[in-house]
Amino acid sequence: AEQVRQRRSDLVVEHLLDPAALLDVLNDVEVLVVADAALSPAPVGTVEVFDVSQRPLPELNAGTRSTHGLSLAAVLDLARTTHTLAPSAWVVTVAANSFDIGQPPHPRVWASVPKAARRVVDLFSQAGSG
Repeated sequence: AEQVRQRRSDLVVEHLLDPAALLDVLNDVEVLVVADAALSPAPVGTVEVFDVSQRPLPELNAGTRSTHGLSLAAVLDLARTTHTLAPSAWVVTVAANSFDIGQPPHPRVWASVPKAARRVVDLFSQAGSG
Protein backbone atom coordinates (compact mmCIF):
# COMPACT_ATOMS: atom_id res chain seq x y z
CA ALA A 1 0.00 0.00 0.00
CA GLU A 2 2.81 2.39 0.84
CA GLN A 3 4.48 1.79 -2.53
CA VAL A 4 1.25 2.79 -4.34
CA ARG A 5 0.73 5.78 -2.05
CA GLN A 6 4.26 7.02 -2.89
CA ARG A 7 3.43 6.93 -6.61
CA ARG A 8 -0.15 8.23 -6.47
CA SER A 9 -1.32 9.72 -3.18
CA ASP A 10 -4.77 10.40 -4.68
CA LEU A 11 -5.61 6.69 -4.99
CA VAL A 12 -7.68 5.26 -2.19
CA VAL A 13 -5.71 2.51 -0.55
CA GLU A 14 -7.32 0.15 1.92
CA HIS A 15 -5.50 -2.55 3.82
CA LEU A 16 -7.95 -5.35 4.54
CA LEU A 17 -6.79 -8.47 6.31
CA ASP A 18 -10.23 -10.08 5.97
CA PRO A 19 -11.24 -10.51 2.30
CA ALA A 20 -14.93 -10.38 3.29
CA ALA A 21 -14.39 -6.79 4.50
CA LEU A 22 -13.91 -5.88 0.85
CA LEU A 23 -17.67 -6.28 0.35
CA ASP A 24 -18.20 -3.24 2.60
CA VAL A 25 -16.15 -0.92 0.37
CA LEU A 26 -17.45 -1.93 -3.06
CA ASN A 27 -20.44 0.41 -3.25
CA ASP A 28 -19.93 3.12 -5.85
CA VAL A 29 -16.44 1.92 -6.80
CA GLU A 30 -15.83 2.20 -10.54
CA VAL A 31 -12.30 0.81 -10.52
CA LEU A 32 -11.00 -1.86 -8.17
CA VAL A 33 -7.44 -3.11 -7.97
CA VAL A 34 -6.56 -5.53 -5.19
CA ALA A 35 -2.91 -6.33 -4.57
CA ASP A 36 -1.87 -9.33 -2.53
CA ALA A 37 0.74 -12.01 -2.13
CA ALA A 38 -0.49 -15.45 -3.14
CA LEU A 39 0.69 -19.01 -3.15
CA SER A 40 1.24 -19.75 -6.80
CA PRO A 41 2.89 -22.28 -9.07
CA ALA A 42 4.74 -19.32 -10.62
CA PRO A 43 8.31 -18.62 -9.49
CA VAL A 44 8.52 -16.73 -6.18
CA GLY A 45 8.34 -12.99 -6.80
CA THR A 46 6.45 -13.25 -10.10
CA VAL A 47 3.92 -10.43 -10.50
CA GLU A 48 0.68 -11.56 -12.14
CA VAL A 49 -2.39 -9.54 -13.12
CA PHE A 50 -5.85 -11.09 -13.30
CA ASP A 51 -8.80 -9.26 -14.89
CA VAL A 52 -11.63 -10.33 -12.59
CA SER A 53 -14.32 -8.07 -13.98
CA GLN A 54 -15.74 -10.89 -16.12
CA ARG A 55 -13.87 -14.03 -15.01
CA PRO A 56 -13.37 -15.62 -11.60
CA LEU A 57 -10.03 -15.29 -9.89
CA PRO A 58 -8.27 -18.65 -9.77
CA GLU A 59 -8.12 -20.07 -6.24
CA LEU A 60 -4.41 -19.35 -5.99
CA ASN A 61 -4.23 -20.33 -2.36
CA ALA A 62 -6.15 -23.58 -2.89
CA GLY A 63 -5.53 -26.02 -0.12
CA THR A 64 -4.99 -23.31 2.46
CA ARG A 65 -7.50 -22.56 5.16
CA SER A 66 -8.65 -19.06 5.93
CA THR A 67 -9.57 -18.00 9.42
CA HIS A 68 -11.92 -15.53 7.80
CA GLY A 69 -14.18 -18.03 6.08
CA LEU A 70 -14.11 -16.52 2.58
CA SER A 71 -11.18 -16.37 0.20
CA LEU A 72 -10.52 -13.33 -1.98
CA ALA A 73 -11.66 -15.35 -5.00
CA ALA A 74 -14.95 -16.20 -3.28
CA VAL A 75 -15.55 -12.58 -2.25
CA LEU A 76 -14.94 -11.30 -5.78
CA ASP A 77 -17.19 -14.00 -7.23
CA LEU A 78 -19.94 -13.04 -4.78
CA ALA A 79 -19.55 -9.38 -5.73
CA ARG A 80 -19.74 -10.26 -9.45
CA THR A 81 -22.86 -12.38 -8.85
CA THR A 82 -24.59 -9.61 -6.87
CA HIS A 83 -23.55 -6.93 -9.40
CA THR A 84 -21.51 -4.98 -6.86
CA LEU A 85 -18.12 -5.63 -8.46
CA ALA A 86 -16.58 -2.58 -10.13
CA PRO A 87 -16.84 -2.56 -13.95
CA SER A 88 -13.03 -2.49 -14.05
CA ALA A 89 -11.55 -4.95 -11.56
CA TRP A 90 -8.16 -6.58 -11.31
CA VAL A 91 -6.11 -8.54 -8.82
CA VAL A 92 -2.35 -8.05 -8.84
CA THR A 93 -0.48 -10.85 -7.11
CA VAL A 94 3.09 -11.46 -6.09
CA ALA A 95 3.86 -15.17 -6.02
CA ALA A 96 5.00 -16.39 -2.63
CA ASN A 97 6.17 -19.81 -1.48
CA SER A 98 4.74 -19.83 2.05
CA PHE A 99 2.88 -17.84 4.65
CA ASP A 100 4.34 -19.41 7.76
CA ILE A 101 3.40 -17.49 10.89
CA GLY A 102 6.26 -15.41 12.18
CA GLN A 103 8.30 -15.75 9.00
CA PRO A 104 9.04 -12.74 6.79
CA PRO A 105 8.22 -12.91 3.09
CA HIS A 106 10.87 -14.34 0.79
CA PRO A 107 13.38 -11.67 -0.38
CA ARG A 108 12.14 -12.08 -4.00
CA VAL A 109 8.61 -11.22 -2.80
CA TRP A 110 9.89 -7.98 -1.23
CA ALA A 111 11.94 -7.24 -4.35
CA SER A 112 8.79 -7.52 -6.50
CA VAL A 113 6.69 -5.07 -4.46
CA PRO A 114 7.76 -1.97 -6.49
CA LYS A 115 6.85 -3.74 -9.76
CA ALA A 116 3.45 -4.75 -8.33
CA ALA A 117 2.84 -1.17 -7.14
CA ARG A 118 3.63 0.16 -10.63
CA ARG A 119 1.13 -2.31 -12.12
CA VAL A 120 -1.56 -1.14 -9.67
CA VAL A 121 -1.02 2.50 -10.65
CA ASP A 122 -0.89 1.57 -14.36
CA LEU A 123 -4.20 -0.29 -14.09
CA PHE A 124 -5.90 2.72 -12.49
CA SER A 125 -4.54 4.92 -15.28
CA GLN A 126 -5.63 2.41 -17.94
CA ALA A 127 -9.15 2.45 -16.52
CA GLY A 128 -9.30 6.24 -16.71
CA SER A 129 -8.88 6.95 -13.01
CA GLY A 130 -5.74 8.92 -13.36
